[in-house]
Amino acid sequence: MFGDERAFQRYLRMELGTIHAGLVSQRRLLADLLREAEPKAQAKEGEHRFEPRELQAMAARLAAEMRYALRLPMHVYVDTESGDAVYVMDPPSIEALRALGYALGRPDERGRAWFGRARGLAMVRDWPTCVQLVYL
Repeated sequence: MFGDERAFQRYLRMELGTIHAGLVSQRRLLADLLREAEPKAQAKEGEHRFEPRELQAMAARLAAEMRYALRLPMHVYVDTESGDAVYVMDPPSIEALRALGYALGRPDERGRAWFGRARGLAMVRDWPTCVQLVYL
């Protein structure tokens, strides 16, 4: 399909751009989102809307101080070279996901808590407006 490696790389960048169009570029504190009637955040293209009931359900399962530390949506990174593993990098997201009942690995030397891709997909299924997949 592709004549050379550069053409293939250009194609991949274009496809990732399409996939990431809805990716939130300025994540918001859970506490701030809870105060809004129509919570939303700026995405690369347009707005990302949060489901208020989903935010309330998440807040009810987390310690009160997490509302002021956790930025949403949480980003689960999918590194195409890491096989079936994905990771979360920021400490508040790691703590929140554990509190929500997800088993994550211990953070490595770069702060990445690794877990299986199926678990990452389950997080998106369970919290569709609060978790986003980021493809690298």
